[in-house]
Amino acid sequence: MRDTDAVMNSTLGKQYNHRIDGALFDLGVSSHQIDQPDRGFAYRLDGALDMRMNRRVSRTQTESSEGTQEESLTALELINNLSVDELAEIFDKYGDETRSQAIAREIVLSRPLSTTADLKQAICSITPTKYEIKTLSRCFQALRIAVNNELSCLEVALRAVHTLTRPGGRLVVLSYHSLEDKMIKDLLRGYGHERRVEKANKYAAHHKAKEEQSQQQSHSPHTPSPPSSPSPLWRPVFKKPVVPSRRELKLNSRSRSAKLRVAERV
Repeated sequence: MRDTDAVMNSTLGKQYNHRIDGALFDLGVSSHQIDQPDRGFAYRLDGALDMRMNRRVSRTQTESSEGTQEESLTALELINNLSVDELAEIFDKYGDETRSQAIAREIVLSRPLSTTADLKQAICSITPTKYEIKTLSRCFQALRIAVNNELSCLEVALRAVHTLTRPGGRLVVLSYHSLEDKMIKDLLRGYGHERRVEKANKYAAHHKAKEEQSQQQSHSPHTPSPPSSPSPLWRPVFKKPVVPSRRELKLNSRSRSAKLRVAERV
């Protein structure tokens, strides 16, 4: 709630509280950024191990209205300072990499690493040739997500946008990997953390009521009903996400993992 309150107290929140007609989230990395070697996003280009979206963030800790913010770390610092288990967790959690432990161990043994080419060589040295591209893609994606704390930022933004949007307004989200898409689905279906707790409580209450009814052999015509769950905050416009057509894939191969979801604010 503190994060949502911070958004509402910002200039955007004060100006557009319940007044915007819609919001568009394009969660992809810009092709211009990917094609810049010094950004470090692409394994096919030799460059610095940076991967920060915003390189203007101070390297020292800065003060904010909510206290001290953590300094922005680069991929170089993560790669050269984290333990095997910490690196493996990043590759597994954010990249779904099944060989995360072995890759993390090889990276640690190959230290110090200075460039994206160094990281690529470490990963490929223990990866079968036919799996190299997919493995590199997963590992570089995982590091980028960790460096920029992308999923936490997305969660905060998704919670806040509901308050900024008027009833009937639209939310459009273009995501590019399964972790992002799962967060969007949970939001649109109302299955956030609170919703899951409500659903579990409803399930438990329902079965408890059935057990009590059978034990007491009550003659009452009314069966105790479980507590109702809160309504979802958004109503999906499409049941399934919109994905690129064959024609679009031929024109833009980077769109292959894109998923577009649209919802209306309840």
